Amino acid sequence: MIKPSDLFDEKTAKLKALIRPLALPGYTVDVPFSDLERYMDRYSQEWGLNLDPDFQRGHVWTIEQRTAFIEGTFRGTVGESQRLIQFNAPHWDSSPTEGDLPEEIQIIDGLQRLSSVRLFMSGKLKAFGLHMEDFNGSSFSLRRSVYALRFAIHSFIWRSDLLQYYLDINTGGTVHSESEIARVTQLLVDSKREAQVGNIEQI
Repeated sequence: MIKPSDLFDEKTAKLKALIRPLALPGYTVDVPFSDLERYMDRYSQEWGLNLDPDFQRGHVWTIEQRTAFIEGTFRGTVGESQRLIQFNAPHWDSSPTEGDLPEEIQIIDGLQRLSSVRLFMSGKLKAFGLHMEDFNGSSFSLRRSVYALRFAIHSFIWRSDLLQYYLDINTGGTVHSESEIARVTQLLVDSKREAQVGNIEQI
């Protein structure tokens, strides 16, 4: 006799294969703008920090876009989801016993937002024509924890899984150009081919 739980599991499995829900991060933390460099230094020293992995598109935002992001944060038009910065660290909890990703923290998504905040906090970018220090002594002080980025840490150990995740979160919209998506898709194909060659060599 088929149990209702078996039918539930079977249907869930079929829908999961169809929907392909995104992997959830293993760790999240809200990082105030004023504490950002301390986190960056810690990640760099303790885990190794790579803000320029080969699948990233580099720094593509203009000064106007960066300024608009900071000003939108002050005004409240930049929501929580727009302040999300995603990283991958295969060795976050412990060193993996397998996998082909380097033991470092790689940024997956949010490089433009992260770099914009860092530029603003270092005095190299203005908002409303003002420097970061000009907001001190008011309710808009950057010392307030309300101004924060949310760091999400994933723990993919295989490059193909990381590249697939990157493609999943960057397709279906207009943020990335077709040529950029095609470039990372080719990286994914190459990664899978290299993994297959590695498996054959081990036999």
